[in-house]
Amino acid sequence: MQIELISPASEDSAPLPRLGLGLLAAQTPPEIEVIYTDDVVKPFDLERDIKDVDLVGISVDSKTARRAYDIAERYRNRGIKVVMGGIHPTAMPDEAAQYADSVVLGEADRIWGKVVADFQAGNLQARYAGGWPDLAGVPWARRDLF
Repeated sequence: MQIELISPASEDSAPLPRLGLGLLAAQTPPEIEVIYTDDVVKPFDLERDIKDVDLVGISVDSKTARRAYDIAERYRNRGIKVVMGGIHPTAMPDEAAQYADSVVLGEADRIWGKVVADFQAGNLQARYAGGWPDLAGVPWARRDLF
């Protein structure tokens, strides 16, 4: 199984990795291959860069929402499930739900294992409530992906 985690860009995006996606990668079961795609580092071509993966997770803030929705739409057109999380889907879950099969509200690192397990069981939920974590117990991000 493969999961692609995508960091979309906007015209003024700074070249800083999204640590949250590294945290999700660290919490993904080791038998699942994680592919990290950073649209700032290497611009994502909507025709050539769609991968044949099982699940896509996209981190979205308000300035990258339009780009994230375009990317999500391409994957969904190929029948690939998309999970969106981040500040924008948390603030605008009904909007994000138009472009994703599942929306994570709050911090995904608290419930990412459940999201992945539900997907594997064919039971991906429309919404997950991640809440806010106690940062003392959070594992280190997989910086090797960046």
